[in-house]
Amino acid sequence: MTPADAALEIREALVTAGVCQLCCRIAMDSVSFVRAAEILLKAASLGISDERLRQMVQGEGQWVQRAAECEQLMLNFDVHDCVAAAPDGQQVTRVCLGCDGVKVPVISDVEKGKRFEKAVQRRKRLPRRKGVHRARLIRRKGADDRFKEFKIVTYYDQSRAHCLVSVTRKDHRHAARLMRRGAAVLKVEQAQERAAIVDGASWIASRIKDSAVPVKEVCLDFYHLSENVHKARREVFGEEGATGHAWADRLMHGVRYEGYQAMWEQLCQTHCDHRGKRQRAAIVKLMNYLAERQEMIRYPEFERRGGDIGSGPTESQCKATTRRIKGRGARWEPKNAEAMMSLEALYQSGAWDKWWSTRHLIRA
Repeated sequence: MTPADAALEIREALVTAGVCQLCCRIAMDSVSFVRAAEILLKAASLGISDERLRQMVQGEGQWVQRAAECEQLMLNFDVHDCVAAAPDGQQVTRVCLGCDGVKVPVISDVEKGKRFEKAVQRRKRLPRRKGVHRARLIRRKGADDRFKEFKIVTYYDQSRAHCLVSVTRKDHRHAARLMRRGAAVLKVEQAQERAAIVDGASWIASRIKDSAVPVKEVCLDFYHLSENVHKARREVFGEEGATGHAWADRLMHGVRYEGYQAMWEQLCQTHCDHRGKRQRAAIVKLMNYLAERQEMIRYPEFERRGGDIGSGPTESQCKATTRRIKGRGARWEPKNAEAMMSLEALYQSGAWDKWWSTRHLIRA
């Protein structure tokens, strides 16, 4: 290792790509870096400390992030591979965009303070050695809360065979940049059909519209609409009861096969039939929710074309990218959590093998 390695951030330059890949894969699938180091020692006879392993894996994840930001990740598909069957039997290129926020456990400022005090007390108990300089302990600031929202952006085809996943710990403006970057990499503007299927969060639809993301339509996830309908059903009809469930089923059937207007008329009738203050407030709340998202409720049109009306692929990626992060008692530095999630996103995007065969060209 040369003195310049630290400055160039290639401390693991003496570790082969195969060893680094093995370390990353095992660390991603283990509950902790301590457990991953034990597995490496027993299974592959690789004696790596858990701290060294952590630095190596998270450093690799940061390199994946930088390559993605520079649009240097090599994928095994583009928009022309995202082919779906239309109702008339013709083949069309169809790409879906998904975006969501997910909570990640991070180290709060209070926890940082406790860890700092423990480190100070531990150092006081160590004997002083003449001529040995001790680096000054630095109290670093932690997060203002125990959880931080990360943003997940996905592009996928109808068959789920191809997927591009991106993650960021930054705000919604950076999520919009991920949308534009993914669209540029996949050449989404060349697809015949391109739609965004998202939940009801207002920031997602506004970012798609304001950031000129090349999608033609935005659809409200059918499951999230169902959640709001059943929330109103519990307020109006109670927690259980066949009447309330039948009412919710009629609403969802009407909006799915007849559209927004059918659901709106049913809600107006329900509002007239109930005089209770609590019941009417719940119905008005649901009607306001629908009115704000009227342009996104187009289920009959989507289903006639054979398209999706649910954001299941995006929800599954939220679970996959946080699988390693949300371990029992886990707390992360935001940048380290982002690096680990970027490695999982690389794997979920199907670019894992290409990364390890081309990383030397990107990092040169």
